[in-house]
Amino acid sequence: PQIRFRFILPFVERESGVFADQLLWDFWRTPSLVKASGASLESSRHKRNATVNDVILNTKIAYYNLLINQNIYETNRYEVEEFEKKLEQTENFVKLGRKSRLDLTKARVDMGHAKLNLLNS
Repeated sequence: PQIRFRFILPFVERESGVFADQLLWDFWRTPSLVKASGASLESSRHKRNATVNDVILNTKIAYYNLLINQNIYETNRYEVEEFEKKLEQTENFVKLGRKSRLDLTKARVDMGHAKLNLLNS
């Protein structure tokens, strides 16, 4: 809605006017827009908080996965060292005739599996 005032001066051929624009009634549109803007702001805050929480969670998950992988690597490295000792011991027993060549083959296979596990970790 607009309110317009206009007057014309006769014989001078000039027109003057005052114009005013005042919102009289908008059928609750303005309060609804304010509420919607507030809800949008709150929604944005919740999304920001959710994003921050997701970043924190993903950082913690990555950290614990790193610890797990380090422990797996250390365990596999220790296993390779133990199988190297066992293979050397089995080779010496085969030389002395106390173990069969089948035991030596099994020790070599176990050593190969341990090295493969170390490479995969």
